[in-house]
Amino acid sequence: KVIPVAFPLACPAALFAPVYVGDVAAVFVKALTTPATIGQRYSLCGPTRYTLRQLVEYTARTLGLRRHIIGLSPGLSSLQSRGFEYLPGKPFSRDNYWSLQKDSLCTTAFPAVFGITPTSIETIVPGYLANRNQRSRYDDFRKMKV
Repeated sequence: KVIPVAFPLACPAALFAPVYVGDVAAVFVKALTTPATIGQRYSLCGPTRYTLRQLVEYTARTLGLRRHIIGLSPGLSSLQSRGFEYLPGKPFSRDNYWSLQKDSLCTTAFPAVFGITPTSIETIVPGYLANRNQRSRYDDFRKMKV
């Protein structure tokens, strides 16, 4: 929200398949009681692949923000990471840059052994972002000295 009109986005073509945390939690619970999962390891991804640009545009649209996304080249993305990692809160670091060089995708479908159909971001994100102001009240609790 703090970026006024244009948003310089590093690594805009990086690929993701975001998985809903509720699906991950359900997998953990089912894994505890499913003998076939003992000693196994699973990759969990959401049902749809997105570029980082698509995710940022979707988030802005869902929040009702008009932002022009300026995709940075690999060289400018690297330069941005080197500069931003020294800003307060470290909004983007060289570690972030390097992690965006490898796609965050699964090579297999969501594991059928769990009987879960992965939830799309379009199902969850609008409600989460719409309640953002309600959730900000938790910041007040976090600041309280007990």
